[in-house]
Amino acid sequence: MDDPIVQKTLSISKDLSNFLNNNLLKKFVELHRIKPENSKFRLKQEIVAKKALFFDAKKKYALHIVNREGYNRDEFDFKGIVLRRSDYPSFTKECIEKIIDMLLKQEDLKMLDLCKYIKNIDTKIREMCLSGNKKVAKPVSYSSKTEYKVIPTHVLGMELWNNLEYKYFTPGTRGYMFKILGVDTYNAPKNVVDNINFITKKNNNIVLPFEEEKLPSYYNVDVNDMVEFAWTTRYKEILSSVCTNIDEIIIFYQNKGLL
Repeated sequence: MDDPIVQKTLSISKDLSNFLNNNLLKKFVELHRIKPENSKFRLKQEIVAKKALFFDAKKKYALHIVNREGYNRDEFDFKGIVLRRSDYPSFTKECIEKIIDMLLKQEDLKMLDLCKYIKNIDTKIREMCLSGNKKVAKPVSYSSKTEYKVIPTHVLGMELWNNLEYKYFTPGTRGYMFKILGVDTYNAPKNVVDNINFITKKNNNIVLPFEEEKLPSYYNVDVNDMVEFAWTTRYKEILSSVCTNIDEIIIFYQNKGLL
């Protein structure tokens, strides 16, 4: 790593560790009458990050690590963000990691390029929602009902699939949850139309079995709700550490005809 700031950081870190280990710690063991050969306590440099994103929560950050314990690295370290959560769509994680890569690795990142990427992914996710692509749906799993004081929405969504399609979900099964507005009764099979009354305001999520490729096309997906969960809220969370008015910036570029 040739970056002068990184090299300066490593140099200072080395000087500091030498001072602590060879001066202060020696005096400490002498003060407590400990033989130097019996002292196992030594301080060392752990990681150096060239850039980082810190959020308004404990243990929630993204680091671009360039040195770990004296060895050059080019890797990310994530804590507490969407990339470390199992209940967010896989495509969302791919796109959020790309934004973090842009923020932490690109030296000359332009806000316009970032906004273009955000808008392009917004369009892509909308298309994926309409096609019933499970990569933009929320991964969920079914635990025993006795574990819940109130039956959660994803379990209701699993029961909706059981009632409308075929019996699949039992404790221990997994799937992908879609928010739906209703059913296209002209194209849906008779068994779905006959049981459409199972869809209510409290039960308008449907969960696709893990083995299925995509949600049947006769389900009308609530695209706006799913995009809000899978993309809008997620990228705003990541950008909150560097920019709190991304919506205004996107609108500005749209009005300029640049998006």
